[in-house]
Amino acid sequence: MQDIILHKSTGLVYQEKERTKETKFFLKPTHLILKDVNTTLYRGEVLGILGEYSTLKYLKNVFAGHLKPDHGRVKYDVSFLSLDVEDHILNKKPLHIFVVEILEEFMNEKDVKVSLDILKRHPIFFNYWEKSVDQLSRQDIAVVLLEISSEIQADITLYNNFFRYLNDDGFNRLKSIINTLEEKEHGVFLLESKFEPIEKLANHFVWLSYGQMRFEGTVQKGRQVYNDYMKKRSQIRSVDEEALFDLEWKERMYEPSNFKHGLKRRNRKSESFIDELNIQQLIIAFVVFFTMLLSYLLVIMDFEFTKEEHPFVEVAEDTEEDVQVERLRYGFVLNDDLKLQDQTLPKYALVQVTETKKNKLNVRIGNNEETVSNDDVLLFNPSSMFETIDYDAMIQYMSDDYLDNHLFYANYLNQPVENIESDFTLSDINDYEATVDNTDITFLIDKGTVIGIITSGSSEKEIKKAFNIEEDYKIYKTDGGFVLYDAPNNTWVYVSR
Repeated sequence: MQDIILHKSTGLVYQEKERTKETKFFLKPTHLILKDVNTTLYRGEVLGILGEYSTLKYLKNVFAGHLKPDHGRVKYDVSFLSLDVEDHILNKKPLHIFVVEILEEFMNEKDVKVSLDILKRHPIFFNYWEKSVDQLSRQDIAVVLLEISSEIQADITLYNNFFRYLNDDGFNRLKSIINTLEEKEHGVFLLESKFEPIEKLANHFVWLSYGQMRFEGTVQKGRQVYNDYMKKRSQIRSVDEEALFDLEWKERMYEPSNFKHGLKRRNRKSESFIDELNIQQLIIAFVVFFTMLLSYLLVIMDFEFTKEEHPFVEVAEDTEEDVQVERLRYGFVLNDDLKLQDQTLPKYALVQVTETKKNKLNVRIGNNEETVSNDDVLLFNPSSMFETIDYDAMIQYMSDDYLDNHLFYANYLNQPVENIESDFTLSDINDYEATVDNTDITFLIDKGTVIGIITSGSSEKEIKKAFNIEEDYKIYKTDGGFVLYDAPNNTWVYVSR
């Protein structure tokens, strides 16, 4: 029996994240974008969602799985085509490559050829077939995406803020495509910052105001609620009135009700010195202090008893100065043909290092240890001090495959390897790596978990200049993990923390 529910989101909460002076390596939540958003998309339905432009951008990425919500759940198990003109205005790929890549993600080879023959007859595709996407106007990109969606006809198609880029003919084409999707019992998300297209095309309505669900119901009832709100807003006569308008609803965004973070507003004028202290941190500090004091006393007492009971026991000193044993150390395999324990390890496989010697490393493979050369394995100690590298700056020098979809691929980090086996066509997979077919992406695996991503660099010369790299191999700290740049092979290896 076919499930009538195509997509369901429950209790979605998402905070915008940015770097601050206090946190150089991680993204720190700054303010709420979405709070307690619940939606259900049924077969043959067009769900119109009205909201602020920036809010809809985040909602689109959460719906499609490109962003993970801080709380809540998104559930769907069908094909999902997410379209946004703004996602492609800087895309330098030729139009014909851009189109083929999208079609191949949803179609088999035979259907792709049929669709290409149809699309090439369209004036936009015919005129710009060899030009890069960034040379097209936003209106032309919108038309391109519409025609692509008409060929793919995914189970779920999301159009984010298309109305602003379409003339009358373009809007009529959007209406025609959506009607076809409805008739075939597909689902459509219509995300718009204006009510007009939702009123004309949707059959169910959700209104997000300040990231919260202000209304859910029929479009007819929603029109009445929204018009009443806009009528009151139009009566504002001063800046002060505007600041006070809808204040209760704005403040509700940060009420702790269903929001798990329990954010709280405070009146600065009524705060005392003790209010500014974090009581929870004080309690933890006192507990830690007394625990350390008690541990110190127990150690002293044990030392005294031991000294009296075993006066003739001597402690053997390690005379091998060249041996240094540390925990939690690893190594990147650099040799393409490194064979250990009757198995050949792929390049960049991560192995555990148990000891370091002069020009040698002891590595653990399964329950056994072997000695390898420093030329074959690059030591990687997560507790060491590494130079930091900005993640956003780094991805600009990675392959287009990763740059264009890095949020999507990041969703698979720290997840079971079964997830990539079910969601990707893999050309090769072993205990250490899984290579995605026809894509410059390889997932790094450790004990059945996806721990990293391997992809090519853009230009070795530009990368070395941008990050002042002089050595062949350089390891950096970055947001949420570490990254290795292999200059001789112009390759990036990102490892999640």
